[in-house]
Amino acid sequence: RSRRHFEIDKAARFSCRFFQCLVALASYYFISKLEGPEIEDRGLGITVRYTWALAVLSPVVSIVLVLQYFVSCIMKSWSSLKVLIFESFFDILMTFLWVVCIFTLGIKMGGNCPPGTSKVCDYFNWVLAWGSFSALFWLAAVVFDLTSVFKGV
Repeated sequence: RSRRHFEIDKAARFSCRFFQCLVALASYYFISKLEGPEIEDRGLGITVRYTWALAVLSPVVSIVLVLQYFVSCIMKSWSSLKVLIFESFFDILMTFLWVVCIFTLGIKMGGNCPPGTSKVCDYFNWVLAWGSFSALFWLAAVVFDLTSVFKGV
């Protein structure tokens, strides 16, 4: 049995990518609503912009990671191990970036924005929730990557 070429479970992986796109779009919606003195006074403006860029970038990365399977069929075929290394790199990077953004937003805001106190606080809490979901779906992709590697190698 080849250690470089093995079966990769694409159905679960592609489903996870689909949910990464949906959750990023929900995050994008709520991030785009964050403005006002509650955000700027606490120095959250730059972190909100980074989180917004990450919400825009997440679906792009997800789509590229799905398309690599089709491109590798047309062009010179990559080994399964090379595909998973490529995917793992981006999955780990995106998980890390989402976690950093969410923790930074949470730490900078502190407990000063409970739900129901203002529209901005409500949107902010939704950003934390949907951003956490994004981090979890990217982490799930890392788990899929590691599981595939250990099953195949």
